[in-house]
Order: sequence, then C-alpha cells, then structure tokens
Amino acid sequence: MNTLVLTLALIFLPGIIWARLDARYARQAKPSQSELIINVFVFGLVAYLATYLVYMIPAVSRLASFDLTTDAFGTAQVRPTLRQSAVDEILAATAIALLLAPLWLAVQRYKLVVRTLQWLKVTKRYGDEDVWDYLLSSDDPRVQYVNVRDEQTGQTFTGYVEQFSEEPGLRELVLSKVKGYNTRTGEGEFEVERIYLARDPKGITLEFPARPEHVIGK
Repeated sequence: MNTLVLTLALIFLPGIIWARLDARYARQAKPSQSELIINVFVFGLVAYLATYLVYMIPAVSRLASFDLTTDAFGTAQVRPTLRQSAVDEILAATAIALLLAPLWLAVQRYKLVVRTLQWLKVTKRYGDEDVWDYLLSSDDPRVQYVNVRDEQTGQTFTGYVEQFSEEPGLRELVLSKVKGYNTRTGEGEFEVERIYLARDPKGITLEFPARPEHVIGK
C-alpha cells in the first residue's frame, strides 16, 4: 500500500470511525459519498481538537505533547513523519472519537439540538427526519402505544412499539402485546405477544390512543 495513503488513513481514522457510527446508528438515510467525506473531516477535526484540549491538562501535558503540525504529506516525506509520537496522537484521537461518538448519538437520539432551538423559540422545525421518525423516536409515553390501521387487510393492530425502521417505500414496525381487530366491525380476531409489520406508507394509519383502554373494540 502507498505510504501516503496509509498515512492519510491513519490520520483520518478517528473521523472514519465516528462517521461510520453516525451513518449506521444516527441516520435514517444512508449519507452520500460527499456527505460521508465531509463528516469524516468534521468528526476527525472535532476528535483532534478534543484530544488537544485533553493534552492541555497539566497532568497529561507532563507526560506527552500534542503536535501533528510537522507531519508532511509529500510521498517522500511521509515515512519519517510517522514517528511514535504521531502514532500515539492518532491513537489517542481515535480513543476520544470512540468516546464522543456515543455522546453524539445521544444528542441525535434525544434531538437535543432541535429541542434547544425550540426552547429558544427560534424554530418550529423538528429536524431533517420525517414525522414517522420524529414521533416514534420520542420518549413521550403517549406515542409508545399505537393503533395501526391497515387499509390493505382491513385490520387494526394495537400494541406497544418495540422497534421501527424506514426504508424507501416501506414502513416497518415491531409491536408487542398485540391485539388484532376487524376495523369495520371492531371484532377481536387474535392476540399475539409480538408481530412484525411491513407496509406501504400510503396503506397504513397510526393512531395514538395514549392509554390501552382506548383501544378499538374495548
């Protein structure tokens, strides 16, 4: 492998790891190649900045110094720059990225940025994701129990949302403590502990009765 490519891969390792975790667990849609490259750069930069701040702590600075500024990017100059101290700094930044990535996922999961902006009354938007993701990601207990009206089968499924996902042209739900009803008559048809639903988004309607006693047929 070209030494320059190896060096760049090592230097961007913190950003690569963080960006992959973000793409896999924080996003509903897969980022484009250009978005992924930008995320690798931004997340890597944040990881190195955080590492630099850690190295400024007196107890840490007495043991090591943070200085990647002498690293060259010319192919003939790369090998000498991969000294042990530079490798240590890259590994330290990678460890910092592994610590920061879960915090970032929590920020995304609980919509802390959006909620802060809403609290400041500077926006009414809830983010880039659609209402499906926003509602089912919420910790509001009123949206954890749902009625799913299936227009294709004429059934209504009631239960607690365990898992959900969004694919192009498809909505997936895993419900627990499920009861199935005939939507037209309200007659109960079955009860199961868990059910998986995959439907066209235009063919289902979600209702949030807030309390199980509001379920159709009761």
